[in-house]
Amino acid sequence: MARTLKRRVSGAAARAALWCLAATSTAAAQTVSSFELSLPGNLPSNATDPGGWERFSGVGVVAPWGPLAQGSSGFPTSGSRWAVVETTGTGSAPPPVFGSGVAPALPLPPGTSARLRKQVVVPAPAGAAPVQIRFDWTAVSVEPGPHGIWQVLGQFNDFFTVDLTDAAGVRVLSLLYADMARFPFQTPQPAVTPPSTGVLPWPLIAVAEFAPALTPKTTVVTVPSALAGQTLYFEINLANALDASFDMWMWIDDVRFLNGAPPPLSIAMSQPLGPGTFRLTNQGRTVGAESFNVLSLEPAPNGLGSGPYLGLHASSTAPLLFQVQAPLGTVPFHFTAGADEFLFEIACAVPAGLVVEAVAFDILPGGAGFAVSPTAALVTQ
Repeated sequence: MARTLKRRVSGAAARAALWCLAATSTAAAQTVSSFELSLPGNLPSNATDPGGWERFSGVGVVAPWGPLAQGSSGFPTSGSRWAVVETTGTGSAPPPVFGSGVAPALPLPPGTSARLRKQVVVPAPAGAAPVQIRFDWTAVSVEPGPHGIWQVLGQFNDFFTVDLTDAAGVRVLSLLYADMARFPFQTPQPAVTPPSTGVLPWPLIAVAEFAPALTPKTTVVTVPSALAGQTLYFEINLANALDASFDMWMWIDDVRFLNGAPPPLSIAMSQPLGPGTFRLTNQGRTVGAESFNVLSLEPAPNGLGSGPYLGLHASSTAPLLFQVQAPLGTVPFHFTAGADEFLFEIACAVPAGLVVEAVAFDILPGGAGFAVSPTAALVTQ
C-alpha cells in the first residue's frame, strides 16, 4: 500500500511539473552565445558562475543589466546577453615595452588587471579545415596614446590581451593584443560604447574606441592542432599601466570554436535562480536534428541511468510519451536544434524535494542515426 501511494504521489507531481514546463515553453532559447548561461549583473569574485566564467579582479558585468538595460554598439552579437569587462578597482600593472606591440607575460601580478576567464576544451577538427576560435569585441580607453601625451610617456601605456591560457594563467596562445601607444588596428575614434555605468566619463585627454565605433570587431584565430583535446582557459586581461587612474573597458560576446567536432550530447539541470526555479541545458546538439529532452520524477531504482527507457525509469510510460509525442516546437521536450547549445529556464513554483532524472537524444538529419546523452539528475529545492 505504501509503495502504491508513493507512486500515485510521484505521478501527480510529474504531471504538475510537466504541465508547468509545457505552459511556459516560450521561455526557451537556443544559442551558441557565450554568456547565455550566466546571470545578468556582476560576475562573482573568485568563483565560477553558472556560465563557467571566473572573475579574479576588476569589474565583470553580464548585460543587459542596470544602466545597460538594452543592447547597443551592435551588442549582443549572439543570443541576448554579453559581457562588459573594465579596470575599475584594479592596481597598477607593469607597462608593456613601449612601442613594441609585444604583450606582457602572463599571469600579471594579482589585482593589477581586470581578469576574466572561462574553461574550454579545444575540439579536434571536424574535417579538413583547422579549428579556429572566434569572438566579438570592442574596447575603449581614456588614455589613447595616438591622441595625447601618453604616446610620449610610455610608462602609462594601458593595454589589453586576450589569450588561451593554462590553469596557472600562463599564455598558451595569443589571440588579441593592443596597447594605447601602438594600436595594431585603425586609428581610434571618439568613444560611443559606455562602461557598465552606462555613462562615458569626462575625458581628460580623449576617450577613444577602436574603430569603427558602434560596430563589433571580430577576431578569428587558427588553433594549432597540437592543442586539440587540451583543457585551457579563454582569458581576458585589461590593465592600467602604472597610474591606475583612468579606466578602460571591453565589451565581448560570442566566444566559440569553429570547424571543431562537437562535444558529446549532454544534458544538465540546475537551479541557479534559486529554489522553485528550473534550468535545463544541452551541449553537443546536432544542428538540424529532431531533438528531445525527456524528464522523469521516478528515480531509477538501481541507480542513475539504469532504467529501461534510455536510462530513465517510470512506473507508467504515459508521462514519458507525453513529452516525446509533443508537437515539434514544444520546447524543451521536442524541437529542431538550431545550435549546438540549448538553454531552457522557468520561474515556476517547482516543488522542493523532487528527484528529477533526464535524458536528451537527437534523431540526426538524413537518417544518420541517433545521439543519446548520459542521464542527469537534480533534487529540487
